[in-house]
Amino acid sequence: MSRLYILFLTLALSFMPNASRAGEDDLTMRINQGNESFLSGKFNDAIKTYESIRADGFQNGYLSYNLGNAYFRVGNKGKAILNYLEAQSLLPREEEIRANLEFAIRKTEDRLAPEKENIVTSLLFWINDLSFKEHIHLALALHGLFWLAMILLYYRPTSAVDFTRKAVLGLFMLSICGLGARYYFNESKLKGVVLENAIQVVSGPETSAKTLFELHEGAIVYTEKQGEWCKIELDSGKTGWTHAKNIGFLEL
Repeated sequence: MSRLYILFLTLALSFMPNASRAGEDDLTMRINQGNESFLSGKFNDAIKTYESIRADGFQNGYLSYNLGNAYFRVGNKGKAILNYLEAQSLLPREEEIRANLEFAIRKTEDRLAPEKENIVTSLLFWINDLSFKEHIHLALALHGLFWLAMILLYYRPTSAVDFTRKAVLGLFMLSICGLGARYYFNESKLKGVVLENAIQVVSGPETSAKTLFELHEGAIVYTEKQGEWCKIELDSGKTGWTHAKNIGFLEL
């Protein structure tokens, strides 16, 4: 597997604008402890430390990537893939995350992953290179630039300023289309990963339901949780039900 991302230390601290110096020092110590455990081959200890950091409320792509690497090293492909998916959602341009995710999927029995490309995402080719938050920030920035251009046009009505206004408006509309497409294809459907060695997918949310097919650890599915059960859907069109405890949910 690829090198360990220790860079997430500085990124995690950047989300603590009101944290005390003592709190920052404690976080630094725990991150270093987790990294040292990983580098010395004590992967279960690294997992325990990283999970404790996340339990404190940190959501960070590099932390998820580290967790994915640690889980993969102990043979837990389901949780490794779940953490790689979370890392990829937060850091979509990191090639090492993509490579490790694809490598881990190839090691699963079903080799299932949600569809990556369709006609919309092909036309709006940039949407998978930006996180959902980055899409929002881009749209807000272009919206602000548009109104700035409108104000400038009011005071200096030149053809150059008018062209700039129209160009920014066009980019803003494209960003809105990209934001909508990203939400529909990547955010609106909850992704899940099979965590058990093998699960029976049945026809309904009841123990007596007929078995439809079987899935194995690491299979990535779309999910809809309903109490103790969840409905799952595959890109092939297959649907069915399984106990929610069998699935790890990607919730960002």
